[in-house]
Amino acid sequence: MKTWKKVALALCVLLVVACHRDDNNDQPDLSNQPILPKKELRGVWMATVWGLDWPQGEYDGEAQKASYIAYMDLFKQNNINAVFVQVRGMADAFYKSAYEPWCQYLTGQADKDPGYDVLRFMIDEAHKRGIAFHAWLNPYRVATKKADAAAFPALDSRIPQAMTVDYKTIRMYNPALPEVRQRIFDIVKELITKYDVDGVHIDDYFYPSLASGETIKDEKEYEQYVAKDKDGKPTITVEDFRRNNVDLTVKGIHDVIQATRPEVAFTISPAGNPDYNYNTMYADVLKWSREGWSEAIIPQLYFPMGSAESGFNHRLHWWSQFTYNNALFVGYGTYRFGSDKAAAYQSSAELANQFAFAQKFHKVKGSVLYSAKDLLNNP
Repeated sequence: MKTWKKVALALCVLLVVACHRDDNNDQPDLSNQPILPKKELRGVWMATVWGLDWPQGEYDGEAQKASYIAYMDLFKQNNINAVFVQVRGMADAFYKSAYEPWCQYLTGQADKDPGYDVLRFMIDEAHKRGIAFHAWLNPYRVATKKADAAAFPALDSRIPQAMTVDYKTIRMYNPALPEVRQRIFDIVKELITKYDVDGVHIDDYFYPSLASGETIKDEKEYEQYVAKDKDGKPTITVEDFRRNNVDLTVKGIHDVIQATRPEVAFTISPAGNPDYNYNTMYADVLKWSREGWSEAIIPQLYFPMGSAESGFNHRLHWWSQFTYNNALFVGYGTYRFGSDKAAAYQSSAELANQFAFAQKFHKVKGSVLYSAKDLLNNP
């Protein structure tokens, strides 16, 4: 099923399961049940890198569970039906992986077993409440640091150093290497084989947005992997080489999902600015959508309403035209409440106006809020 309907179907199935989970009698015959209506996706992103939304520096397993359950209860109360949980933010994992260490934000120490199956617990608590669980991955990021002079943390022994490339403040898997792409595909396959996630989700970090004076380190790979014409000149530009590398990653994730568990939805959340995606991240989102390599696109439209080209209205018009056969869900930056004039929202009415505006677009099938802790804090 190659459209947004796969996402809707997953939500409908979860609703049925949630309604009957506590029924100890024989399972009902659903063959004659009416077809459930298509559901609007109402999602929340839960960032775990640096412990942002969860577990927020809490290293006790029972306290972590209580905090997560509080989130799920809050989501249920507010009619949230999908959660996008970051389970691999920096070449680490919220589950025992053959490829990367346990995430340090669970215990305060990299590769320390937290003493419980974190991802199984998270999925189960979401499903108990009829909430779909989308496993959010960052494909390339390995580590970050705040200052140029600081050292990156030691690389886990399972991660070949030859697959990584260092910049001033970020260490990445090298997007230009075929073996890196295969590693990402293997990680996705391991995840969806071991756990009954409803979706796999990637966000807007592809090639890095570098500091002034830095350039992408891919001269050797460009020379090695790009064919030459009869005069010995590269047949494509280095920019197209980079975009093709990301294309191959996105298509490969799609293909491994289809070959392993085709019912799993693959969703992508690019930045709201299409030029930034294409020319800085080297993310050709329109191509991915045209090719059907994902089920849904969730642009991060973290802008105030208005007539400016950078405004919410203009961006939503653009994305509604160029997501082709994908579903379009709107990403709202609910963290951007504040008195600053640059804030997207200075009142709840402004957010309500954006919801109302989005509902005018037949293409829009739902929304995702960033991020979870803002629902708790309720600014």
